[in-house]
Amino acid sequence: LLRDPVERAYSAWNMHRDFNEPGYMQLKDERPFEQAIREEIDSLETAPRMAKGDYVRRGIYHEQLQRYLRHFPANQMLILESSELRRSPSAALRRVCRFLQVPDLDEGLDFPPVFAGSYIEEMPNSTERLLREFYAPHNARLFELIGRKFEWSEDRPTAAASPYMGEDGELLEKRTAA
Repeated sequence: LLRDPVERAYSAWNMHRDFNEPGYMQLKDERPFEQAIREEIDSLETAPRMAKGDYVRRGIYHEQLQRYLRHFPANQMLILESSELRRSPSAALRRVCRFLQVPDLDEGLDFPPVFAGSYIEEMPNSTERLLREFYAPHNARLFELIGRKFEWSEDRPTAAASPYMGEDGELLEKRTAA
């Protein structure tokens, strides 16, 4: 399940900013969002992980997917975009059931939002631009790897079938690492 990496980074930062519970205080991040993002982008080549956050790195999905592909056949993976789940949870669940080759679950299940929070402030436009520019080549690699674009790509999504991804989001054959 992949989420717009820009939204994911901002959501993760907001969660870390709000950590106030015992046991989580070491994860609290009081840096402004743009500072946290710039520091992480500057350190991506040299630091294996940030002491706090990993807001940017976790949105480089093609690298994570390629690690999975080294261990699992592509036809055992189903790639969904998070807005599909938000927009139509029943349809997303049916896709998962079909992929797993199990009977569809009963209709009428309730899918209330979970962990749906609000933010104290909007992401600054300049920071969103910075992240969109940073992620553009990474998203291009992801979309090439899976043969599909998501709503958060610079272009609107394409519905064209690909030799690597079925209509239901299933990867059909293993791609080699780029």
